[in-house]
Amino acid sequence: MYDDLNGITGDVTSEILKFLDDFNNLRFSAEYVSKFSIYMLMNSSPKEFKTATDVCNYFKREHKLDIVCDIDAVKNITYDEATDFVLYFSDLALKIVKRLKHFSDILDELFQQISKYLIVSKFVFGDGTGPVQFKQEIIMLFSCVSRLIALATYYRISAINGKDNQSLREAMKPKISQMCSNVYLIKFLP
Repeated sequence: MYDDLNGITGDVTSEILKFLDDFNNLRFSAEYVSKFSIYMLMNSSPKEFKTATDVCNYFKREHKLDIVCDIDAVKNITYDEATDFVLYFSDLALKIVKRLKHFSDILDELFQQISKYLIVSKFVFGDGTGPVQFKQEIIMLFSCVSRLIALATYYRISAINGKDNQSLREAMKPKISQMCSNVYLIKFLP
């Protein structure tokens, strides 16, 4: 079961690290990254993240990181801003899910056509419905986007806080591996 995953994780790690470097180079402030992370994670997992404080506590607990917990800033995000932010993560998330799931060409094309609509629907508007024949793929996609947002938030704020690039990249490798494992295991759910 994990043989596929080991090869995929190795391929994906360098791609995700490059993505995180590119995201970091956008030079978003800690406040900016925090407010979007809170907004996206609350919409993607409303049972787990009922409040902004829940998201802030998650980062403190899982990543030993304090993010800016400004609920007023979160409330002022427009749908257009939220859409732009989440779509930044969509192509990489789709690429990872495709590697983990092994689509047929027909399903690949169809899923690719609806994936961005599904991501915006879930992360901007909080509606996670989609075609039932793609149930696992949709769950994998949403999980991957959520985890990429969390990793990018950790990476950017850690860089702002002065963590050097090499140690930050090394700290990301087990987090990326864990992300791939968690997303991969979804394909075995009934």
